Amino acid sequence: MFSLIKSSFNKILPNNLRLRTKIYLIRTKIGYKIILNILNSNNYIKFFKQVLISQSVEFRRFINLEDIATIVPGNIEHLNDKTTLLYYSKPIFDSLKFEESPLMEIAGHKNYEAILKEVIIIGESNLILLNKQNALYYFKQYDFQNRFRYTDTAIQYYKNDCCLIKINESKISFKEAIFLGGNFSWNYYHFLYEILVKFERIDALNLDLDIPILVDKKCFHVPQYFELISFLNKKNRKIILLNKGERYLVNRMHYFLSPNFIPPNYVNDNEILPEDVLLNLKSLNYLKINLLPLSTKTDFPKRIYISRSKASSRRQFNENEVFDILEKFGFITVFPENYSIADQITMFYNAEFITGGSGAAFTNLLFCKPLCKVIIFAKNSLPFSGFSTIASYAGVNMTYITENLNYKDITNDIHASFNINTEKLNDILKKWIA
Repeated sequence: MFSLIKSSFNKILPNNLRLRTKIYLIRTKIGYKIILNILNSNNYIKFFKQVLISQSVEFRRFINLEDIATIVPGNIEHLNDKTTLLYYSKPIFDSLKFEESPLMEIAGHKNYEAILKEVIIIGESNLILLNKQNALYYFKQYDFQNRFRYTDTAIQYYKNDCCLIKINESKISFKEAIFLGGNFSWNYYHFLYEILVKFERIDALNLDLDIPILVDKKCFHVPQYFELISFLNKKNRKIILLNKGERYLVNRMHYFLSPNFIPPNYVNDNEILPEDVLLNLKSLNYLKINLLPLSTKTDFPKRIYISRSKASSRRQFNENEVFDILEKFGFITVFPENYSIADQITMFYNAEFITGGSGAAFTNLLFCKPLCKVIIFAKNSLPFSGFSTIASYAGVNMTYITENLNYKDITNDIHASFNINTEKLNDILKKWIA
């Protein structure tokens, strides 16, 4: 099919410049796929770059951070890398007894910090535009098997090392800034463990206090996020908010890779591995030491059930039936989103037993005391280690209770509704509370 398209274009393009305004197929996903396949053939790159200029998307090639100095040397002033140890802990499912899931060590990952020059950033995006040809997207340099899916605000379609992005001129520029934006900055888990952890390096470098911090505007729609930024921004740097999808030129940008590696999404959920999410224990320690002092003297129940009834429609389950069982064991329902970050930290720190449906609230496992018991309800035994690694670090006893043990038998959305067997829940609670 693609060879036929190439042949047809080759015959009509040289003398038909009006075709620029007539090609609408690039506005569809099918069109994006066709274009990127043709772009991968060097003979057609020049033409399609011309076509894209008059359309709604632009073409870029991903390059690694380490390659910038060679490919676009004018874009980098400084690059420092440090090899670090990262860790993961396999999740435990439907356990009738306490089981330890040890922290597994992964060596060889590098943590980078750089000063990039004359680059363009985009609100709520991890994509950094280096010039008219190249872009930086740091996840790509670790995704050797193309297993991750980049659901990024700026990227319309991508394949291999090519991507198509929305055209949008940069109307605002900054002389110098620190970048703390990125895709999924609106998600509590990503916001805390990918973005806010960077304050550790910002403070350690003693950068000029006049250099502002760029943060996605959407973060400030959540009062708890504002509370976190205000507390960790100890040197009171100016905060500048970025609008979703808007481009900003930064003449000199301080760029920090997250010390934790947390993939955005997956091409195939059946291929998720425990070692996909890798956390830096030093960064977890930084967050814990710096945020625990926020805790208050508020008195919270020792046994809490985190309700999702006011949360999104994702991952809904038979909550009323589940709570009927939990209530018999003395659990009290709480809605974390109704509380300040200070109270949420206090709630988790004081708890002896926490239960609830899988969701962002369990980001706060970091603040639990050792030997706290945790049960998370989930659809299936998906080996996502984002919460189990934090639990292992904190010394928390945690298991998932699932609808289906074999997650590879599940072909629908991992965020779909599910049903928890209340008899199984009752049996596990008897064992864990005895």
